[in-house]
Amino acid sequence: MSSYQNWTWFRRTLAQSLVAATLLLSALAVPAAANPLFDTNYCTTNHCRTVTDQDSTVIWVTIALDDNYIDVPIDADSNSVIDGWERISLYIEHEGAEYLVSNFGENDWTENAPSNLEMFNQAMQSGNLRLRKGPHFTGAEMFTGYKGAWVRLGFDSYRGYSVEDVNLLYNQVTVKRPIAGTGNSDGGQCHEIFVSDVVDLNEYEGIALITENTVSPDGSTILFGQGFFARALVCADTPSVETTAPLWVLDGRGGKRFLGEVGFEIIDERAAGSEVSYSNRSQD
Repeated sequence: MSSYQNWTWFRRTLAQSLVAATLLLSALAVPAAANPLFDTNYCTTNHCRTVTDQDSTVIWVTIALDDNYIDVPIDADSNSVIDGWERISLYIEHEGAEYLVSNFGENDWTENAPSNLEMFNQAMQSGNLRLRKGPHFTGAEMFTGYKGAWVRLGFDSYRGYSVEDVNLLYNQVTVKRPIAGTGNSDGGQCHEIFVSDVVDLNEYEGIALITENTVSPDGSTILFGQGFFARALVCADTPSVETTAPLWVLDGRGGKRFLGEVGFEIIDERAAGSEVSYSNRSQD
């Protein structure tokens, strides 16, 4: 499997769980320092956010489209060219002309580069994309680079919602580890849990919920994004931890809003099969 196919599989797996991975728990028992979520060296618009680790930076760009043209400002330069893609069907308007950018063939999707890719690159390098849905549009990504960072252009359908439609339901999530032997994974030592959302995002597809904080307790992996904690593996020997996740929402139409902070805690008390509870703590 190629590296691109690996990334495609990874994206699809997260999408099925309604997760955009932004809170990762995996190595140490202390909260890691927050990385800039909107690093202005790479991201200067309301459509993007950045994820930086020790080795690299990824720029995620959120774009929500319908049948009407919108202008999307984008951070790019003369070295920014599309070098990977999924199933793409978009119309762009550049220098007064319309172009269909698509890798849909006569009857089905192809592995070919999208048509008019050079025109897309030119428009992108200008710093503004004017675009709308194509005839075979589906939620998909295109990939490029900017200042050494990997850029993921994410296209989704606009369903009429904005950041003002999203509200924080709970500001505290508490997890009890499983009693050894009662879990449903790793010989009963761990428990995989699917926990419900902390914001009312269920019907607001296309809106990205993101956080900049990472937490790393040894032996567990929790992904947080799109309003869900999902596929959380909490083990009997997972260290207790307490942290806070600042949450932002982007709607792909230029809206960006700070929702608030959600406390996340793995406590000392254990329960058969693990347990997750939601509450609202005082902000005082």
